[in-house]
Amino acid sequence: MKKARVKKKRKARLIVISLIGVIAIVAATLILLSPHNNAYKALWETLVEAEISAGVPFNLAYGVPHIVIANNNTVTAIVIGEIANKTFWNYVLSLQAKKSNGVIQIPVYADAGQPINYVSINESKLNELLKNIVAGNGPHIIMYGLTTCPHCHNMYTFFKQNYASIFTVYWLDTNKVEY
Repeated sequence: MKKARVKKKRKARLIVISLIGVIAIVAATLILLSPHNNAYKALWETLVEAEISAGVPFNLAYGVPHIVIANNNTVTAIVIGEIANKTFWNYVLSLQAKKSNGVIQIPVYADAGQPINYVSINESKLNELLKNIVAGNGPHIIMYGLTTCPHCHNMYTFFKQNYASIFTVYWLDTNKVEY
């Protein structure tokens, strides 16, 4: 009789552990497939495609850290690489969108100097992509990076120290968003 109770307890524990495992898998799947994460991925793909079309070299267009500045619900600048210069970031955060005939002209920076190129993207498409990412009208920093990239981690630390309230990172290799 005692053995039967022990077997029932073990079986019940296994069932509980199995259920917890299934719940964890379902929760992880829902997080990874959430429209929020898909919005980050869609914005990344749209920007990279636009950069390549505008003549930004392939290695830069896919380079990380890849930082997007959004202001008043539209992209106002793209910065590729590690630039830990607060004066530069304050300037870039103050930029406003340059719009013409429903198209936004976005400067692309690869250092703290002049833009290396300008990317043109349809304003309504960009607004649609940003609506699930950016809330409010103020500036926002969205960094795309890899968890294995030392430059991404340096910029992550820089933004967390200087712009934490307006900073979000999307880790491309893990499909995770951090605020």
